[in-house]
Amino acid sequence: MQYKKLIQYPEGAKNNGIQGTVIIAEIDAKGNVINTKILEGIYPDCDEVAVNAIKQVKFNPAIEINYQ
Repeated sequence: MQYKKLIQYPEGAKNNGIQGTVIIAEIDAKGNVINTKILEGIYPDCDEVAVNAIKQVKFNPAIEINYQ
């Protein structure tokens, strides 16, 4: 994924063995990040890096199919 190139793991997290997943983005129908919020953080420095990286990404929006 393209956002992984934007993430530099914080030294404090590396030194303390911190790892995990940060859930942060709300995406609009066009694939733009419209809201960021730490829903599940792992370490303040990691959370900040993740938010800054995700703000730079353009996503491919999903297609909703109305099955009836």
